[in-house]
Formats: sequence, C-alpha cells, structure tokens
Amino acid sequence: MRQELRDLLLSFDEKDNWEFPADFEWEKLSQLLKEFIKYCESILDLKVKLDDDIQDASFFASIEFPVDKNYNREKDSKSTLNHIYFQFSNFGKLFTLGHNPDAENQYYKEILKCKEYLKEKGFIYIENIELDAPYDGVNEPYEEGLTWRIRYFDYL
Repeated sequence: MRQELRDLLLSFDEKDNWEFPADFEWEKLSQLLKEFIKYCESILDLKVKLDDDIQDASFFASIEFPVDKNYNREKDSKSTLNHIYFQFSNFGKLFTLGHNPDAENQYYKEILKCKEYLKEKGFIYIENIELDAPYDGVNEPYEEGLTWRIRYFDYL
C-alpha cells in the first residue's frame, strides 16, 4: 500500500469505533446520497439500486447498476459480476467502486462523471484493489486476515 494512502486511511481510523466514527452524520450523508442518485440516474439513463439497509458494517450504503443496458435484474443472473457499484464508508466520506470498469465498458465515461461529482461534494475515492492490504491501524484486529477493505467497506 502506498504510504500516502495508508496515512489517509489512518487519519479516519478511530480506536474502538469499528462500525462508525463518533461524529457520524447519517442524515447528512443520506441526503448527499439521494442527490448523487438523481445525478447518476440522469447521466446513466437508468434506475440504480440503492442498498442503505446496512447493519453491523463499516459502510452505510451501496449503489448498484448493471454493466450493460440490456441486463435485466429479474431475468438474468443475480451475480454481482453483472453490476458496478459505488460503496460508501461510514468513515471520512470514503467511497470505492466494485468492479471498476475499464474504457471498454458501456458506462465508462458516465462513471468517471459520477466519481467527479462525488469528489466535488467532498468524497474521497479509494481504489478498490488497494483496500486488500492487511489492516495495521489503531485497533487490534479482531480476526486474522483483517484488511483495510473490511475496516472501511464491509460487514463486520
């Protein structure tokens, strides 16, 4: 892991607060998420799926959409490989992308615009792959193999 990224992740790490920080503002973040969804749906020209019924986790929401316009959630496989998703941590307005698309993806340009929108709103993008580094923060790991992904973007 790059030292700059490690320093950033450590800056949001709080002793004994695994699920959310002491100053967590769920209502404010939820409102920002609603605005983001409207923006995404307008530039993607499709409905996104919001999952904000999250418990016992270090993230508060995930927004998912199919990797191509012909995908039908009801008829096709439920596999997450058919989806791209934005995931939002409870800590530091961090977000990541699951199945980060490459330039060949149908929604590549739109996703870049969505990422920029979030950055303009004060969110901080973390590359998904970088989160697989072993967790070495301020808390004693509660299980072997704990990663920064689990720390900020997973169920606990």
